[in-house]
Amino acid sequence: VRAAVVRDIDREVQVVLQRLAGVLRLEARALRERDSTLADRSMADAQGMRVLLTTLASTAGNVAEVARISPIRWRQRAHVELYTSTVIDLDNAVHDARTMGRKISALLRHEEPVPDSMDVAIDALANAVEIFADDLSEQDAFDEARQELVEAARMASVALPTAATMNSAAIAAQVRSLS
Repeated sequence: VRAAVVRDIDREVQVVLQRLAGVLRLEARALRERDSTLADRSMADAQGMRVLLTTLASTAGNVAEVARISPIRWRQRAHVELYTSTVIDLDNAVHDARTMGRKISALLRHEEPVPDSMDVAIDALANAVEIFADDLSEQDAFDEARQELVEAARMASVALPTAATMNSAAIAAQVRSLS
């Protein structure tokens, strides 16, 4: 049984990661269905995560402090550090996902060509986020999540057409940034 300090931050991180995976899946669906309203909804969902991220940052600070000063929590410091070190990365990932949603929306509204398999690359990102969530809770090595991220970046690069538009190039760049 995990101690309260790890359980508290794990619960909040899991919510953020699941919501991020949901945003990414919505963006992949927007590309598949060529529906800019889905991309717009993904941006709103990502923006709605700001409060969660602020709360998470506060919890991370509190949990790190407890693990640092409480002798009975010292053995949990490494696991707590694993969580607290992800807070800034999560904030950046949510920002990047929102930016990608904006580019997908623009691409679809302007009726630009949708890069083949870009939706699959974005779904791979969502898979990687879900795998990472499990690995973080279980303190696994993240090898499978890394492999899925590399595959997502590779697929985004391959999906980018030779005559890329600014929006399709930006989407591929965001997939690589999130990877």
